[in-house]
Amino acid sequence: DASGQGHTGTNQGTVDAAGKIGRARRSGGARIQVAQAASLSFSATDSFTLSAWANFEAPRPQWQGIVTKSRDAAPWYGLWLNKSSAWVAGGPAVISDGAAAVGWSHLVVVQDGAAGQRRLYVNGALQGTAVAPAASGTGNLVIGGANGVSEDFFGVVDEVRLLGAAASSDR
Repeated sequence: DASGQGHTGTNQGTVDAAGKIGRARRSGGARIQVAQAASLSFSATDSFTLSAWANFEAPRPQWQGIVTKSRDAAPWYGLWLNKSSAWVAGGPAVISDGAAAVGWSHLVVVQDGAAGQRRLYVNGALQGTAVAPAASGTGNLVIGGANGVSEDFFGVVDEVRLLGAAASSDR
């Protein structure tokens, strides 16, 4: 955790890899767990922005969690690759971009609590919107998978960021 907020994750088998920006973590069935904290949970009227670079390497017939929060305890939030190989912002309303391309993608989910809206951006382009649900589950934040389910990401994840505000589309 470079923010100084004490959200350092525990590595559960990820390995060092070339990232989009410097070094990153290859998950391939391994994860990083960040312990639950109040600052990682949001009400439907709260705003937040979750972003990550993800290197999707090959299609797989399963959901893959890039960065997820509390998949085992609704309500949740996060970024996934679904079994049709589309980027998804979930929790529990699903926003999908249609089709993910193999290689690096910048994924951003923005919840604007004041507007009651959640948005998914892929490589800077708005892909869709949904009603902003609460995102206050009590499970860990997971990089490279999801709590309580077999949704491991097979690829590289870099520059995960969680901001307690709704970033503008030009950020």
